[in-house]
Amino acid sequence: MKLKSMYLKNFRCYQEEVCVSFDGLTTFIGKNDIGKSTILEALEIFFNNDVVKIEQSDANVRGNGIVSITCDFCDLPLEIILDSGEKTNLEEEYLTIQCRLQIQWKQLLGVRQKIRCQFVLKMI
Repeated sequence: MKLKSMYLKNFRCYQEEVCVSFDGLTTFIGKNDIGKSTILEALEIFFNNDVVKIEQSDANVRGNGIVSITCDFCDLPLEIILDSGEKTNLEEEYLTIQCRLQIQWKQLLGVRQKIRCQFVLKMI
């Protein structure tokens, strides 16, 4: 499975939704304080939420408080193992359309409980 792109909304300096494409990407180049580290830290939060943890101050000050990090995957495997440990495939779980999967992570900051992870299907 390959990470194709990531969408950020209401996260730090990104109030409006922004798309970062990873096709052929090897480096981030830009001026200081433009959001390069924010992109990498958003990936850490999405996949692990361990080294970098989401905090109240991560919400964009002009946003609605709901931070959204969405990852778009391609080159999906034939089989996956879900939380239960049972093998299945994405088509049986209705999680793929034309071999792409989009997973959205949302959290309303300021509220103790995280909004559950949502599976979002994206038509190509």
